[in-house]
This record gives sequence, C-alpha cells and structure tokens, in this order.
Amino acid sequence: MHNNLRNIGLERSLTQEELAVAAGITRPYLSDIEWGKKMPGGSVVLRLANACGVSVEGLFFLEAVNHNEQVASEGRQCDESTTTSI
Repeated sequence: MHNNLRNIGLERSLTQEELAVAAGITRPYLSDIEWGKKMPGGSVVLRLANACGVSVEGLFFLEAVNHNEQVASEGRQCDESTTTSI
C-alpha cells in the first residue's frame, strides 16, 4: 500500500529518526514502512498519523477517501453484477 510518510516528513522537516522516535518505533522499521516493505499494525499507524499531524487516510492515501461515495459505488457494482438478462 502506498503511503505519504516520506513526503510528510520532508514537508515538516522531520528526519526519519525524529519521526520514528515520535511514533515509538525504530528508524529501520519506519524506513521499511516508507518503502512498502512492511505494513504496520493499527496502533503504529495511529501513532505515525499523530506524530505527522495528519489523518490515517492522509498518511496512506494520495487523495481523500469519500466513504459515502465508496459505499454507494460498491452497492451499484453489486446490483449491476447480480442483474442477468435472459
């Protein structure tokens, strides 16, 4: 999964070490997360988002996610896929 950790760190002039300490993780683990080699658990994701001052979505998605739109879209796909013509 893509993440914005590197960009956010650069925007805030944070080193990997500073961000890792703020999130309570090691710098190598943070690097692995940035490069997509590891996917952090929920508590680490929350600590990273808090340390960066952004939402979890802001950390792991390029664009904001509109959950209502996503649910509506998924519902339409299900309805369309279950419709058959004879």
